[in-house]
Amino acid sequence: MRLDPKYFIPFLLTVAAICVVAIIYFNFRFMGNQPERLAERIGDGSLLLETEYEVFFSDETLIPLDLTDQPIVALFWASWSSRSTLAKQALLQQIEEMEQKPVILIMAVKDDIQYIQEFFPEPQQGMYILNATSYYHDQRIPGLPSLVVFRPGGTVWGMRFGFTTLADYNFIKQLPVK
Repeated sequence: MRLDPKYFIPFLLTVAAICVVAIIYFNFRFMGNQPERLAERIGDGSLLLETEYEVFFSDETLIPLDLTDQPIVALFWASWSSRSTLAKQALLQQIEEMEQKPVILIMAVKDDIQYIQEFFPEPQQGMYILNATSYYHDQRIPGLPSLVVFRPGGTVWGMRFGFTTLADYNFIKQLPVK
């Protein structure tokens, strides 16, 4: 069956409009599911804490489980992600206002040491910059930035996906320290 040439352009426009609507719908649906997918992927956090990570700027490795006597804040981050750099600044600002400082794990994803060094010329006390690319891929973490906060003892206290404003990380100030 052939399409009459006078209906060809309206037919193409109709198909294009349907495709645009479908793309928009599925994009919003995908973005709306990301916080739930982060919670599913992290689970109880035990795998994140038990994994051995390479520490940037040293020859050492770190297993976060060894630090669970203190609260831990893990930020999945990348220097090439503008939202990640804003999230890092906001997170560090929130932590600076806290009396008891948690251990900060900057979980670098798909990043080069030179770029990381530009953002962290001197990591602060209690901060570890870890190569988390393998964990990120293996667990299929939904995106960057992603924040996972642990109570002392290693139980997950809270999570956030993405970053829009400083208020996204206000919950950190209520982090139990004991």
